[in-house]
Amino acid sequence: MQVSRRQFFKICAGGMAGTTAAALGFAPSVALAETRQYKLLRTRETRNTCTYCSVGCGLLMYSLGDGAKNAKASIFHIEGDPDHPGQPRCTLSERRWPGGFHPLRKPSEVSGIPCARF
Repeated sequence: MQVSRRQFFKICAGGMAGTTAAALGFAPSVALAETRQYKLLRTRETRNTCTYCSVGCGLLMYSLGDGAKNAKASIFHIEGDPDHPGQPRCTLSERRWPGGFHPLRKPSEVSGIPCARF
């Protein structure tokens, strides 16, 4: 690649302007360092048992809602209960649905933990 003397000075001037702006505090790293709020922080956790098959896997359901009398909470995350005595961390019904996805779960939330009967 052929670079003329004039183009070389333009590239150097642009690089010096960028490093000067970053040194003065105009770098975008401060804005990129912020963290998002944890999605399960404001939720209500409910323990339940899956009734799809006879095994009775334990479920943890997370819902959002203000707890008012006439308001319905919306369940947005379901996972296997690790403390359940029957089937810890496992939901067998997700393996029985076509494609391996339970109808209450989003495809991005499937845990991928293999089920084993104890």
